[in-house]
Amino acid sequence: MKNKLRILIAIFGLFLLLVGSWILMKGSYVDEEYKYIPTQAEALRQDSGSSVNKTQATPSNSPNSNLSGYPVRIVLPDVNIDIGVAKGYYNSSTKKWTISRDKAYYAVMTKRPNTEGGNTFIYGHNRSNVFSRLLKIKSGSIATITTDNNKKFVYQLERSYTTNPNDSGILNYEGDPILTLQTCSGANFQHRTLYIFKLIKVKNA
Repeated sequence: MKNKLRILIAIFGLFLLLVGSWILMKGSYVDEEYKYIPTQAEALRQDSGSSVNKTQATPSNSPNSNLSGYPVRIVLPDVNIDIGVAKGYYNSSTKKWTISRDKAYYAVMTKRPNTEGGNTFIYGHNRSNVFSRLLKIKSGSIATITTDNNKKFVYQLERSYTTNPNDSGILNYEGDPILTLQTCSGANFQHRTLYIFKLIKVKNA
């Protein structure tokens, strides 16, 4: 009788352990799904009086303003991505970015698409109707950004890398114009994968 009781207690304990593990994993997924924080978040968590924070608080004024405009659409034919792009803002109070389930977002504190220099940063969820297929993209693939002033900026993928949400190194980029796309990755969406594209040409939409 005692042996049967011990076995029942052991089985019940194992059941509780499995249920607890499932709840923790589920909670982690939901947290990443609804509280997506792109890489730049750490870079923006600075004192409100710092010059960096003041610079990043408003949309950037890109060079070559006759060409530059705000991104409104992104197309990556090799991975069947064709979605709208909205303006993305960082809320320093909530420490969250603008994000939704059906759009990509242009981080307004980065450079608008232009022909002179800087980094245009666009981010989005790892969802089937947003950026999940980015994980299958290959070097040399083309991305086309359409802007609100009827220009098409054509970019080619050069490289990609995976990092943690606190890595803000990409914000320090200075050089020829590039496009950076970012989405979450990993079993629990705990990583950030970035895709770096070089500008090839600009044409009328």
